Amino acid sequence: MPVLTIHPPSSWEMLDRAIAQLATFDWLILTSTNAVEYFFGRLTHPGALEKLKTVKIAVVGQKTAMRLQQYGVDPDFIPPDFVADELAATFPETGFAQQNHSVSQGRNRGARGVGADVAGNGGDRH
Repeated sequence: MPVLTIHPPSSWEMLDRAIAQLATFDWLILTSTNAVEYFFGRLTHPGALEKLKTVKIAVVGQKTAMRLQQYGVDPDFIPPDFVADELAATFPETGFAQQNHSVSQGRNRGARGVGADVAGNGGDRH
């Protein structure tokens, strides 16, 4: 019996809005292979792939990085400890809290924990 199941969110509105405004973000943060799948599954806005090239991408964990690379995209940052909460603590740029981020994950506590402006959500945990 699974302890945790991942389902699509009840509404894609927040993620779709973040994707439409992708060029306004400093970073895209993908916290799981599921987040990569949901994000690229929704990447249907005209010009979204071109806008993605203007955004730095952080991922949590090597498996997430490998899944991202299957879409032909290399991450700009992988934290040394593969948990979302370590992301803000080891982020490569100063001013993380003052930047604009899109986080695609079940919850976005890691970025919000340091006061970052966060948009988007990749799925619901049940």
